[in-house]
Amino acid sequence: MLFRIIFMAMMFLLVFSGCANKECINCPEINDTAPALENIWPHEDGNSWTYDFSNAYLSGNELELYENLEDVPSPTFVIDDLYADFLEPAEPDSSSAGTYRLEFDGMITTYSGVTAQHLVETISDDQDQSGFRETDANVNLLLRIMRARPDLRDKITAILREKGVSESTIMGSRSLELEPPIFLVGYAWEQNDDAIIGYGDIDTDPSWKYLEEDLSPGHSFVIQLVPSLSDDIFLHGKIMSWQSVEVDGITYENCVKYFYAIDFGIQTAMDEHGSVTGYYVPETYGTVTYVPEIGPVSGLERSRFYTEENLFDFPGTIEKEMSLIDFVPGQ
Repeated sequence: MLFRIIFMAMMFLLVFSGCANKECINCPEINDTAPALENIWPHEDGNSWTYDFSNAYLSGNELELYENLEDVPSPTFVIDDLYADFLEPAEPDSSSAGTYRLEFDGMITTYSGVTAQHLVETISDDQDQSGFRETDANVNLLLRIMRARPDLRDKITAILREKGVSESTIMGSRSLELEPPIFLVGYAWEQNDDAIIGYGDIDTDPSWKYLEEDLSPGHSFVIQLVPSLSDDIFLHGKIMSWQSVEVDGITYENCVKYFYAIDFGIQTAMDEHGSVTGYYVPETYGTVTYVPEIGPVSGLERSRFYTEENLFDFPGTIEKEMSLIDFVPGQ
């Protein structure tokens, strides 16, 4: 009888422990800590997060082209409506997979002269046996903007060349296949009393914002991106909920789900002769889910750009998904 009681107790612990997923290499400890800015993304040197990473291609989901400028909705999007559309399931036509990794590794000074913590991002393609390669979130953001804003292509190309970015990377901006995500990224990272922010290579002002001190559901922010390049590109962020989330077989409690969207402004579509054919609004939006004392555990984002033969070599939407499979605290 005693043996049976012990056996049942052991089974209970196995089933209900937060580390039931045997695929997780170092399963994080699950707790009920309330979210706060100081615990939502632990940033001790050496902390690392490893994610399953996938790209899905969703054709037949192109942006709407408006015949007249006055037909474009104002504002160009309402974040709650965009989030409702985002929740609609999408069926991929094709996909590729890999592994994405973030790790705090010392300090870095940007080309603009700001010194902050270095959150290194690396990515590995399942079809590529060469292993992990380091990526640059600041470069990836500029490439994303260049894709959404053809009018800024010459300025951004000059910046990338001055930074020493290869021509193959710049030309590779026509394909999203090997790019890391846009919302769950690294580079020059800083946590202060008010927010968690990032710095880029163009300006000394913050170039990115992940979170603000207020982590209550419904809280939102807006930050202008690359103001020295354009005055109409903005990052919107809003906390949609606190909730339990299951990622790779582990249930995390008190998760903060942030929804982000980039407003690239209204763009003009032209034919090969330079004649205006309509107007459109590029879209990049998605979620990142944060867990107290662990950090970001998942992300899902979509990008839709106007498909023009001489600019882009894919139709429709590209979706990127990240799921935490390993969290290793720094030593």
